[in-house]
Amino acid sequence: MHARALPLVALLSVIAATATVAPAATPRKPVPKIVSTLIGTWKGADPDSGGEGVVIFQKNGRCTWKAPSTSDRGTWSADSRQLYLKTSSGAGGPIPYRLLNKGKILELTGHDGQKIRLRKQRR
Repeated sequence: MHARALPLVALLSVIAATATVAPAATPRKPVPKIVSTLIGTWKGADPDSGGEGVVIFQKNGRCTWKAPSTSDRGTWSADSRQLYLKTSSGAGGPIPYRLLNKGKILELTGHDGQKIRLRKQRR
């Protein structure tokens, strides 16, 4: 039985809300190859609204995310299993992820176990 995908807008909100559930954390040990793969622009469709969301991970450790009903910015880092985000308001926390299709798909898992996939955009 497959769980329904978490709408992108909701996931982007979870990125900020995760910190209210878990304290901000830092990665165990950043993995340079993974960090370099994550740098860039990732897009995904919200299955409920059809709107598009965008997450941008910058080389300097900053990130932004935008969707039709939410946006924020903050900092990021990653180890081999979790993405660590801290929002501009100071919230933050780890988000489990997987890279699929040779690093072209980023699958994030919300705190409730629901997943969403984002596709890396070409430069």
